[in-house]
Amino acid sequence: MRYIPLDRVGELEHAITATIRCGGRSQVRDAIATALGLHGLRVSEVCRAAAADFSPTARTLHVATIKGGVPRDVPLHESLVQAIVRWRLAMALEPGVGPLLPTVSGRRVAPTQFREFGCRMMRRVFQEPFKFHALRHTFAMRVLAKTDDVLLVKRLLGHRSLTSTLVYVEALKRLPEDCLVRVDGPLTLDHYHGARLRLFAPAESG
Repeated sequence: MRYIPLDRVGELEHAITATIRCGGRSQVRDAIATALGLHGLRVSEVCRAAAADFSPTARTLHVATIKGGVPRDVPLHESLVQAIVRWRLAMALEPGVGPLLPTVSGRRVAPTQFREFGCRMMRRVFQEPFKFHALRHTFAMRVLAKTDDVLLVKRLLGHRSLTSTLVYVEALKRLPEDCLVRVDGPLTLDHYHGARLRLFAPAESG
């Protein structure tokens, strides 16, 4: 299981934010997809996301179940909500109709495109390869490190079994020392020193 070093997540967020602000329409769409990966979505879930499942008012995206998981409402940070709304307006897309992040012709984007964009961005930021799915692992590790709430992580990832979520607890125990503040005793939110997520703050999901 690979994930981005927790103390470097802010670097990727900065790159995503810069692309959303200044990129072309397809780049903005793919950067939004990468941001959704940092919210714990699988690339297939991003591709399947429907506009009807996106609620700007509630700041959530309803994610249908795949791989035997549990359907869930994923909380989105306000900055990402506004990015999605602005992009769909720029594309003249009707609210609640079609895929959330479609192609110019209105069809679903192929998972390979979102994977390739996310991988290129992560390679550019970190000078090493990461797969798109590493974003989901990073999200889980980030939430767990900040909240120590395994059930919250389980719910946000849509796991049916707690066993699937506990792998992150074990991974957190093995986290390299230089990724954490050196403290005695268990890791707590006060001890965590990573940059605050610009696109999603786990504590806000409650």
